Amino acid sequence: MFWSSNDNGVLSKDNDLLFPGSSTVPNGTAQTNAITLNNVKLGGDIIIGRPKEGVGVLSTFMSYQVNSQRQKLFPIT
Repeated sequence: MFWSSNDNGVLSKDNDLLFPGSSTVPNGTAQTNAITLNNVKLGGDIIIGRPKEGVGVLSTFMSYQVNSQRQKLFPIT
């Protein structure tokens, strides 16, 4: 496990979607991962998607949907 004393970064909220800002693998920017923990320090080359509260969108479901359509989404990422 990696720990940082650096104050830079954003703390996660349960239900966030994490997208890579860049990638070295084919279609790598057209994928996402869900994070279901609060207060995890996020930093680096990550784009954070945060659904509006009360909308009822599960990040785990959204992550599955995005990842299943990677080939179609890659040209627009």
